Amino acid sequence: MSKLTKILALTTLLTFILPIVTFASYIGNKNSYKFHSQSCRAAAKMKASNKRYFETREEAIAHGMTPCGICRP
Repeated sequence: MSKLTKILALTTLLTFILPIVTFASYIGNKNSYKFHSQSCRAAAKMKASNKRYFETREEAIAHGMTPCGICRP
């Protein structure tokens, strides 16, 4: 694998991962319309396809989400 290919692969990977890791403070469930803190055990059990990421609590609420009863974000 050439150096250019490695750099391109890493850049592509970071493009998808950094917005989630860096800016998402809350994880919403598309099915239950509950949102959780990143460390919530309910969020850890959630299917990846059901996750929606939010930067702020207000953003999650504006999208119709309600706070989780476990982590109380």
